[in-house]
Amino acid sequence: MRLALTGTPGTGKTHLAAHLLAHVEVRSVEDLAAAHGALGAREADGAQPVDVEGLRAFVEAWPTDLLVDGHLSHLLGLDAVVVLRCHPEVVAERLRQRGYAPAKVQANVEWERLGGVVAELLDAAEQHPLLELDTSSQTVEVLAETVMAWWLEGCPDRGPASIDWLG
Repeated sequence: MRLALTGTPGTGKTHLAAHLLAHVEVRSVEDLAAAHGALGAREADGAQPVDVEGLRAFVEAWPTDLLVDGHLSHLLGLDAVVVLRCHPEVVAERLRQRGYAPAKVQANVEWERLGGVVAELLDAAEQHPLLELDTSSQTVEVLAETVMAWWLEGCPDRGPASIDWLG
């Protein structure tokens, strides 16, 4: 099973992925893209564009269980998707602590508030089992247990995403 671990920057993807490393092979979108020539030059804001289609072709052929950590992982045609969500105020504080510029903090907070990752999944023609988790106050240990239990169950679809920061 190939699983995407995705969400807005600051929702806890990399922290959770580190806890899942003991159970499954974990690769980041950035590392996979760099290793396969799908990573562009660093831009002024620190971002590096990824050739998603080129990387998707590689990852779709991955022969074993794999968890791909990164906010673009849901675009790689993997078997199932874990979307991490986090209250926008918590995301803002986490990104400020990382030294993000105010405009980048605001853009990511708005993306989370609007459920941007979930919207992209809904817009895609593909349908994958989805697990949506609120990381605002749960411990990483509880989140890791939840993800592994879901994976071991065969990633049953948990229905449509339901976290709504606007409501």
